[in-house]
Amino acid sequence: MNCTCAFPLRWIIATLVVGLSLSTTNATQSRPLNLEEMTDRATTIFAGRCTHVRAEHDRKLGRDVTVATFHVDRSIKGNAGKTITVRMPWVGVSAIPAGVPSYARGDEVVLFLYGESASGMRAPVGLGQGRVPCRDR
Repeated sequence: MNCTCAFPLRWIIATLVVGLSLSTTNATQSRPLNLEEMTDRATTIFAGRCTHVRAEHDRKLGRDVTVATFHVDRSIKGNAGKTITVRMPWVGVSAIPAGVPSYARGDEVVLFLYGESASGMRAPVGLGQGRVPCRDR
């Protein structure tokens, strides 16, 4: 099967190794994870580009959530499909706590995602560690 995505696998792996070794995470948010731990814990890993971000009120949770949609260039683990929408339980787009990743339209990232919760939320593995930038804004 031919893949004509914008992310060659060798480049993704090199970016992950460099990004994970340089990332700093607030110890009160999450303990540092290595690549093997992140890969094992993730149900979905993909390389893609953020196409839309919005805040919306979730009636079930009674709070605002961030909703980010990504175009999937390469699915690495799990079945992300061509697009994936991720609902994250932190407040809105502008009031994200320290250590939690943020997203903007145009961000090119590799995301390591936990499975979807019963309430439809999904978070990156290790919070900010699960968002590896390939190219930001």
